Amino acid sequence: MDKYIIVKGDVSGIQDFIFNVKSDGAAYELKGRSFFVKLLGEVAMKYILDEFKIADEETGNTKISTSGGNFILKLPQLGNAGELINKAQHLFTKNLQFTGLNICLAWSELDPDNFGNTLRDINIKLRERKLSLFNGDHSFFEPYSREKFVKNAEKKRDKENTWKNITTLIRNNKGIVIEKSEETETLTFANSNLHLAGYKITFSSSGDILLKNYLESLFPVNGNRVKSFEELSKTDFSDKYNRKLEWGGKRGVNKIGVLAMDVDGLGEAIKKCSGEDQLRSFDQRLQYFFNEFLLDRIINNKDLYYNGGKQKIPRFKNKVYTVTAGGDDSFFVGKWNTLLDLAIKIRNEFISYFKDDNLTISAGLVIIDPKFPVVRFASLAEKALKKAKYKYKTKGNICLFKEVLDWDILSKDVEELRKLFIKNRVSGGILAKARLTAVRGMDNKVGLEDFWKMGYYLRDLKKDKDKIQKIIHGNIIKSVNSPGELKKRNYRLITPVAARLAELDNRN
Repeated sequence: MDKYIIVKGDVSGIQDFIFNVKSDGAAYELKGRSFFVKLLGEVAMKYILDEFKIADEETGNTKISTSGGNFILKLPQLGNAGELINKAQHLFTKNLQFTGLNICLAWSELDPDNFGNTLRDINIKLRERKLSLFNGDHSFFEPYSREKFVKNAEKKRDKENTWKNITTLIRNNKGIVIEKSEETETLTFANSNLHLAGYKITFSSSGDILLKNYLESLFPVNGNRVKSFEELSKTDFSDKYNRKLEWGGKRGVNKIGVLAMDVDGLGEAIKKCSGEDQLRSFDQRLQYFFNEFLLDRIINNKDLYYNGGKQKIPRFKNKVYTVTAGGDDSFFVGKWNTLLDLAIKIRNEFISYFKDDNLTISAGLVIIDPKFPVVRFASLAEKALKKAKYKYKTKGNICLFKEVLDWDILSKDVEELRKLFIKNRVSGGILAKARLTAVRGMDNKVGLEDFWKMGYYLRDLKKDKDKIQKIIHGNIIKSVNSPGELKKRNYRLITPVAARLAELDNRN
């Protein structure tokens, strides 16, 4: 019986590499960097498959998983398999040594009777590889010569423009071709071609890999330009000629939202796969959802909203900047209310699509000025995401305004009260007082005095005063009676979160 091995590659340093850019022109540079991470995985797989002499028509059966910042390949157990993987590791580490990225490679014999044991074993070996990456190779610690240092310094500006140039190539082409190259020592970009680990990556009108298969290839544009984050923060409107001018989204303060999302329990779901075919099928569904499915939902013209009067405008099309998308750490940028709507939509579509897998998805949404430093907003979004995932025992929540919220409470209860505040044109001053009063009552005691104050602040509402008061009172009762810690706090958060959102909605 033929024997096989499993090879796993895992890219590290992704967040620092992508987001360590200047805010000015970030919309152009982020795309090039995030897409390079995808290309790195494709080239690494291509290199390993070529070293193991796998024919092109067999690659589909060889690739078991290619999402979540890593890949898993099934390969024949050659006598020199370890040497081939070590050679690949050295080559890619050498090519990537000045980028802040790395890709760690490990292999393990495939146990056909216990696929789970094989996955556990290869994960252990991958961790060992990361801890001993530079052992026995002193070339990575040799000092630069002055001549080499000066030469690199002279090319610093060209390197900074590399990622912007790659973004332009993604916009202007439909696919990429990966083929052998003589350049193996360093990562280079010249004549619109990227050279990495002995391969040349060419962007073209067609190609072996179609760019539309990646959600990162989606661009919000203004004419022939990629929309800046400042443009995305603006409100859609109509001019005197009744032309729809689409910027970033619905009425509200000109700020951007940064949305980080992550699937809960992805590692456990992979461990439960009983064999390679089941894992391959699960991986394909994951890729389909985060690329083709979401792409269709974002660019279609069915999801519309009223932009005042009777005019309808697309809610997401040409308004969502995708930094990276996948099962692991998806990032989106856009107007804050557009991103809030998108987060809710992705979550609802996700739990429907993966309902038989019992998977959930968590998110962190931060609202900031469009000129806020990119590296800082990525860190804030990541912290918000981790808070949503780990602050409470229940998984599948969203962190907004530094508070963890249940998705359903946000999308139903908060939205209901938010719309009532907007409909009644409650002033920002009254909303601020109502919000602060609600925040003061965030402990577990029912503060009747604060509830009376809330009624006093909202006394001048004409149409829905009683309805709003009833909702607020009902939420306090639900908070007292709810068994879970998260729900108890969430029912008290409905008023302050809805008031804060309404404040942002009402500001121009």
